[in-house]
Amino acid sequence: MWHYADELSDEYKKGLRELRLERMKRKSVKDELKLSNRIDEWTNDMEVELRTISGMVSDMEYAISWLENAREPGLKRGITNKSRYQRTELWAEIDILSMKAYRMQSTVEGRELSLEENARMNEILDCLSKREREAYRCIMGEGHTYAETAYFMGITRGAVQMLVNRAKSKIQGCLETGIVQTTLVFA
Repeated sequence: MWHYADELSDEYKKGLRELRLERMKRKSVKDELKLSNRIDEWTNDMEVELRTISGMVSDMEYAISWLENAREPGLKRGITNKSRYQRTELWAEIDILSMKAYRMQSTVEGRELSLEENARMNEILDCLSKREREAYRCIMGEGHTYAETAYFMGITRGAVQMLVNRAKSKIQGCLETGIVQTTLVFA
């Protein structure tokens, strides 16, 4: 795999040399016009082209640095060196842990939901669309990660997050407006 990165890096370096030459030519034209007091011949289009080429040079340098160092340029610490708290999404873990605790409580006691409790849970989840329900159950009920759920559903991780957030807000809205009563008793 790194063999291809080396080849790509070499191609980028070749392109970078050509861009630097082009930028140098345009800068020399600008400098000549300044020295000969004909700077008014330097047009806005020429300035835009020079800035565009300079931006391309910067982008190529960035990409080459990334390819050669195998990490984002400018970062002093890679993701592997970040602390656990910088790599963790605590809000998602809390929801998953609370649902796992509920499941453990019901299975340890050997207790399953009664028909009435199951009906109320379904009633609560009926306010969700099919996709929202599927994402919500995978994340909240089964304890899968967002990445796993995205893979199962064939969508992006961000789409899963959006579906779960929308499901949470719909459920909260249904409970607040009284559309669904929350009288589930877990004895």
